[in-house]
Amino acid sequence: MMLFISKCFKEDKDKKSLLFSARCPSGRFGNDCQLSCRCQAGEPCNEVTGVCPGNCSDGWSGPNCQRQNVALGMPTEMKTTAWTKGSLAVDGDIKTCVTSSSNRTGWWRVDLLNSRLIYFIEIHLGETINT
Repeated sequence: MMLFISKCFKEDKDKKSLLFSARCPSGRFGNDCQLSCRCQAGEPCNEVTGVCPGNCSDGWSGPNCQRQNVALGMPTEMKTTAWTKGSLAVDGDIKTCVTSSSNRTGWWRVDLLNSRLIYFIEIHLGETINT
């Protein structure tokens, strides 16, 4: 069961008093139950904050699992002389990586398959490997 605070208030000398509250349906949380729980294995999230007891589902992160990795598993291309595949950068595992030969020009790109408004980009840089 999820809790949310209703928008129904009674005005009282510039103070608002709560008249009633209701429960969100299972798997929802937040004001007016607008947000979905994104917990791994379908675990229920915190009724108020949305925080998961364990991890977020694959492709989701953040304190209440509301940040989506829109690049996860999407098609990639890259030009480099290194031996790695560009798809390693979008496999969801920060322990795998894409490499490029040093002192060479190269590029990497991901196709998100449609237009999206991007608010946050996170790039994990690994250690340099000397060959």
